[in-house]
Amino acid sequence: MKKFHYLKASKQNGIATLLILILVGVSISVAVFGSLRYIQGSQNQTTALHAQTQAQITAWSGVEVIYQYLKNISSGDMAALITAAESATATAPVEVGFDGMSALSAGFYKDGGDLYALIRGTTEAGTRAQSTSTVEVIYHAIAPNPNDPKGGDCAPFCSDAPPSVITFNRDLRVSGGIVLSSSSEEDYQINVKGVMSTSGSLVGVDIINATDSVFLGGANTVLKKIHSNGDVRIDNSVTVTERIEARGSICLTNGGAVSQKLARANGFAYAGNSAKFSAIQSKGESLYIGENEECLAYLRKGEKGEKIGVWLDGNSSADGFVQSSASVIHDSGTIDKLKAEGDLYITADDSTVSGEISGDMKEGCRVERLRVANCSGKASVDVDDNEDINVSLKDVPPVEMKTAVFNAYDYEKDANYAFKNVNGKIEVTVRDVEGIEEGVYYIKEYKPQYNNYKDYLCKVENGSDCKEIGKTICKTSTSTISGHPPGAYENWNACFSYSNGKWTVGGGGSQISIAQGVVWFKGDVDLKGDEYYNTFIATGHIVTSGSHNNVAPNFAGPKGGPYKRQSDGISVNTAFKGICSEASSSYKPFFPYYPKSLCEALSIESPLPIANYAYMAGSIADDGEYVGGNITIASGTGVYGSVLAGNEFIGKGGPTIFGYITALAAGKSRGDNANAIEEGVRIVADGYTDYFSPTGVIDLELGSGQADSPGDGTYICNSPVCLAGDAYIATKFSARYR
Repeated sequence: MKKFHYLKASKQNGIATLLILILVGVSISVAVFGSLRYIQGSQNQTTALHAQTQAQITAWSGVEVIYQYLKNISSGDMAALITAAESATATAPVEVGFDGMSALSAGFYKDGGDLYALIRGTTEAGTRAQSTSTVEVIYHAIAPNPNDPKGGDCAPFCSDAPPSVITFNRDLRVSGGIVLSSSSEEDYQINVKGVMSTSGSLVGVDIINATDSVFLGGANTVLKKIHSNGDVRIDNSVTVTERIEARGSICLTNGGAVSQKLARANGFAYAGNSAKFSAIQSKGESLYIGENEECLAYLRKGEKGEKIGVWLDGNSSADGFVQSSASVIHDSGTIDKLKAEGDLYITADDSTVSGEISGDMKEGCRVERLRVANCSGKASVDVDDNEDINVSLKDVPPVEMKTAVFNAYDYEKDANYAFKNVNGKIEVTVRDVEGIEEGVYYIKEYKPQYNNYKDYLCKVENGSDCKEIGKTICKTSTSTISGHPPGAYENWNACFSYSNGKWTVGGGGSQISIAQGVVWFKGDVDLKGDEYYNTFIATGHIVTSGSHNNVAPNFAGPKGGPYKRQSDGISVNTAFKGICSEASSSYKPFFPYYPKSLCEALSIESPLPIANYAYMAGSIADDGEYVGGNITIASGTGVYGSVLAGNEFIGKGGPTIFGYITALAAGKSRGDNANAIEEGVRIVADGYTDYFSPTGVIDLELGSGQADSPGDGTYICNSPVCLAGDAYIATKFSARYR
């Protein structure tokens, strides 16, 4: 007996469609069967609750059942489901039922790249107490890229790779350093689609991948691996303990630079001023085609005009083997185990070399600006001349990064509060908030008994003040108003203002905050104030200033509570407000207005990914141009959540971010200071609260310039879009009651 059946079918459907649906049904039954006991148990435990509450619990249990199924579905079964859903609509979805669980049903339909599931929980069916709750969940569902050698599954490229704490799709220049705090043994990486350049130190970072050149000049930096499509130049006291790979050239240009294991270059390898290589492989044939040739100053040709693969200058050394498909220049250090398909040029009397070459050995040579010259004769070193040597080295594989586009307009409908300036009036649309009726409100003053209380929700559009006793989502005072709805504060100062396309949130007052949840703005946003529990989304730019602290809803969790983090240079001992009704009196949120979908998702321990983000910015205008997307985090800002900039990220004054940073470079560049960390930034990479994930996947469109085939190279999935566009299902991004 099959465990899954379609409740609705048309006689006009062909036998092929019916077979597809049956196959999908059999597959879903396997995923669902293990969840039935959990759902039945939930029903038994909630018999004392109101029927509507039971229906909601059943529906939300179904959300997790469907999600787990879609995560593990085969490509064939998903294709069948998508085919069926494409011919369905919201009013006539493809209906799915569960044998043995009449209280749970679902309907699917497809709209664009999204698969919609209407998941229904019903209690007390057939009685007067019958109640049905429907949750609409949106999944990202597209076919995989047939050109991907892994069959379109992103997991081998990203889930097994070290976490990417910084992922930038444009150049990154660091002047103040990056300190990555972690209490685990996990490796953490920085991925840059462009140039990576730093004069500050990198602490706690293990791996750098860049599609252009890399320059590291900060003192006391220790890394494990560097992989670059361009040149890699290392200066000052920087140590790489495992591997450097460059499709261009590698140059160690100061005495403190050390490469302890393998350095592998398509171009040449250079070391100067007592820098140290261990093992070297170089082809002498750079594959770099960009404009940031960090090692160009050290490019030389041999006496015959041939290519140079290795140049060890100024008492530099290679303690391991040296393998080169081109000629080698050596000064006064040591080379053990040389194997070169070319000539050997000795420039100092105290050179120590052993190995074999295919060409000539010459001493007394001088390295001029462009080439080796004035060699005086054959070198007397322990090197064999073997013209049959063939040093065949593979090309260094490329770093490939996919791009994606964040569009704030796609998430307006998912915001609990969406702000717009309409004809000079501040308009806010409230959605999915317990305690506030859904609809459009206007932010106005409320003036009872000669008082001017700011930022009340008012249904009446006309007039400068609100006549009814309304509710407020603004807090600029510690005092509440007697006789008013809960959460009504004596706001002598406003939380929200708008001028020339820019919103200012927070201002004067004491313990400034706004209602918890997802908040959306049309325009730029300047965030001030004290303590927020929000995901801020802006169609323009976002800037923080002053003593601003923002806790993403998932980081705070439903109940809030104490949070301590004391390790690796971080000392935090604080407490968060909860965002939901179950928070105890000590951690009650400032406002009794609870984001329903976020709280329901947290209640079944399946947090919605949007609530992992503290800030998200950028949008696509009607003319197709990208607008905004820069996020500037200033000194004094505490960020408890991840940051997603649709364009570029700027860190100033040493802010601390508990989460990951992504900048997608969809708009215009700021120039040489594209993504910039100007005075340092501290990133806390672990030790988070139970409901928070720094890599919560959201649904983004794949941008131009994505790699069709990863090949053998380092293939990078941007942290928030690791699965979107590669696998059929990225994640459930949003959910709401219908």
